[in-house]
Amino acid sequence: MVPITVEVRGVATHPEDDLVIATAVNAGADYLVTGDKELLAVGAYQSVTIRNPRAFLELLTGDDST
Repeated sequence: MVPITVEVRGVATHPEDDLVIATAVNAGADYLVTGDKELLAVGAYQSVTIRNPRAFLELLTGDDST
């Protein structure tokens, strides 16, 4: 569980997605991995980069050949 001390509003298209981003920010996450197209459209917020699972796997493995 992560206490939400930094709120995020109006970044994503849905308030529920703002909460997901806020959770990642408050947790100190570097990446948010999701298949949600609207969250992916945000791209990044503060220190959190938003990637789909394939792009994140490529980042981890160093394989960008796909």
